[in-house]
Amino acid sequence: MLVEVGSVRALRNAVEVGEEVDLRAWLLRILTNLNIDRGRREQRAPDMKSIDEDEFALFRKLDDGSAEEDVDRFLDNLETFGRALRA
Repeated sequence: MLVEVGSVRALRNAVEVGEEVDLRAWLLRILTNLNIDRGRREQRAPDMKSIDEDEFALFRKLDDGSAEEDVDRFLDNLETFGRALRA
């Protein structure tokens, strides 16, 4: 992809280049600059992690072990509430 983008930039700016310019060196300079720009862009980009890899990472980080007790208590309350509605 780097070569394709460099070729497009070179063709776009070919009119500005005089006949005395070394085209090989000019194209290599374009590719070098593109590579440097890409590296800088990657350094500035935040680390991206897919949610699919570890969907419950935050939950596990915050979990103090009482989550199962909370779920059991919720289900007990739900059963009590259901019985009260039916009565």
